[in-house]
Amino acid sequence: MAEISIVDQMEKILEDYTKEVKRAANNSIDVVAKQVVGKLKNKTWKKKVGRDYSAGWRLKRERRLNGINDVIVYNATNPQLTHLLENGHDVVNAKGKVGRAPAYPHIGPAEEWASNELPLEIKKELE
Repeated sequence: MAEISIVDQMEKILEDYTKEVKRAANNSIDVVAKQVVGKLKNKTWKKKVGRDYSAGWRLKRERRLNGINDVIVYNATNPQLTHLLENGHDVVNAKGKVGRAPAYPHIGPAEEWASNELPLEIKKELE
């Protein structure tokens, strides 16, 4: 009869726990990313005609070697507007600068919410 050493048992337990943590992290990252996309769609500028900035929010999953996926939230329809709306910008015409457009912070607050929510979601998933 083959004996199983304590070291082998501990390695198996740690390996199983690592798989569980990676699964919980990936599930939690997906849940939080989907909520961020929803928050951005609800909070951002909606246009009556033409391409809608708020409808352009998407998420993209990228696999990593360590087993925990990256999720990128981005605006597919108007990516050039994200920085301008988030930070404000100069308004310029043929005569030069005529003013400054106000900033509408929407990405920063969503990112901050996600960074606070993700650890809580992972903890909830592991329980």
